[in-house]
Amino acid sequence: MKLLDAIRHRFHMRRAARLAIEVASRSEEQVWSRVRKFIFEMGPHEARGYVRARATAVIRDQMHLTLTRRHNLPERVVALIAELACERVVHLVLVDFLSSGKTGRRAAA
Repeated sequence: MKLLDAIRHRFHMRRAARLAIEVASRSEEQVWSRVRKFIFEMGPHEARGYVRARATAVIRDQMHLTLTRRHNLPERVVALIAELACERVVHLVLVDFLSSGKTGRRAAA
């Protein structure tokens, strides 16, 4: 039985990775449009948290649209897809942000 569980786990992980890439691709532009006005005033660490916070709602909406056709996923796999998609979107947006060369810092309070 352990072999069957291992095969099932591997299948779910591959499927989760594919779906996370799909969700992230659909979300990236919308997340960028939400953060681009403010992100250039932040340092890289603050920007990461800000992008992550703004990406959550977008990812949730895209997950709903993407997974409505696929109802037989375990809840833990759905949570994994959301986490992987969020990390990918954050990475993609931060790469664009850091490669722009416009990083800044807010004045200390």
